[in-house]
Amino acid sequence: MFEEKVEKPSASGLIPLSYKANLLKELSKAVQENYTKNAQILRKYKEYIGYLEQELEKSRDLECQANNQASYEYILKCEAEKLLEEKQEQIVALKSQLDSQQSNLPEVPQFVADWYEENKEDLEYQVYLMNVIISKRECAAMSQIEFWFNDEENKPLETIFAMKNGYTVAKEKRFYLKNKLTGLYLYESKKGFFEQENLALELTSSCDYTQQEIDNMNTGSYEQIEVEE
Repeated sequence: MFEEKVEKPSASGLIPLSYKANLLKELSKAVQENYTKNAQILRKYKEYIGYLEQELEKSRDLECQANNQASYEYILKCEAEKLLEEKQEQIVALKSQLDSQQSNLPEVPQFVADWYEENKEDLEYQVYLMNVIISKRECAAMSQIEFWFNDEENKPLETIFAMKNGYTVAKEKRFYLKNKLTGLYLYESKKGFFEQENLALELTSSCDYTQQEIDNMNTGSYEQIEVEE
């Protein structure tokens, strides 16, 4: 029998231990570098997450402050509306009182108010003199204020002394004066009295007169036409 020939292995097929050690060292170094990079990335992410959490907390604080401010402003608005409503009610009440007081004040013609203002400092004596005058004068010769004092329907003494607490002036009626012959209306200008057509009345400032003014004018040929409000 023949024995199998066994050959001696070549040493060149073996990996040197120094190479393996270097390879393991490089792998360890790569792993360490990757670990370090990953750790840095994780640290940055943690820092960014922390930053986001802080911003979120700030946002919540701002939202809370805004809600508190909105609540405060709403409360102020409600208080202002309530105060405004109370003031309006007070104004209405005061106006009502004023209207009530004014309705109780005597209402007199303008010529009575003028006489009162001229004589109010010595009112009792002037009223006495007025009564003396009208007791000695015929009605046809009386002035307008004397005729008013002489008319009992006016309650002259009661009215005059009540005016000390205030009074209102009755709005006097005003009249156009229309010429019965020409149909034209009388108006007054700086140069005197003239006549014009009805269409021009609104363009003229002095074309209507009080009864007192008419009584002092010679208007025998004129018709009085009351000015409508």
